[in-house]
Amino acid sequence: QTMTMTPSPTTLKSTSSPTTSSPTTSSQPTLSPTVSCPPPYDSSFNYSVGDQVNFGEEIFICQPRDGSTQCTDDSSVWSHIKACCPTVFDNTRTDYQAYDKVSYESSMIFMCQPGPYEEYCNIHVIDWEWNDTQLDLYYNAWTYVGEC
Repeated sequence: QTMTMTPSPTTLKSTSSPTTSSPTTSSQPTLSPTVSCPPPYDSSFNYSVGDQVNFGEEIFICQPRDGSTQCTDDSSVWSHIKACCPTVFDNTRTDYQAYDKVSYESSMIFMCQPGPYEEYCNIHVIDWEWNDTQLDLYYNAWTYVGEC
């Protein structure tokens, strides 16, 4: 018997990453394009109060505290808002890799775990004939990272 699964708080763990040995082939985190993220910070641009920028996949807003109406490279004028949302989880994809991040329900970020978990990031149908180890790998393939 099989059942289609998509990431959700009930099938994805919000605990810290499982303790496993490092993968033998290193995968770099994928910076997914975002639709909810402002343009990247550009030091040559003159930002005004309220302008938002993307810096390192995090959203910051221009909020000078000295009465100024402009923001410069001075980090004290930028306030962190939240992380950018990565692309939405797609249960038809079969090419997720370790460290890939996805958004779910437009506000939660999950990351594909490395090592033996990685292949289970691409399995969207649970097989009830799996053994306990396979079920554990499936249920723990995606880990909750935070809000976006």
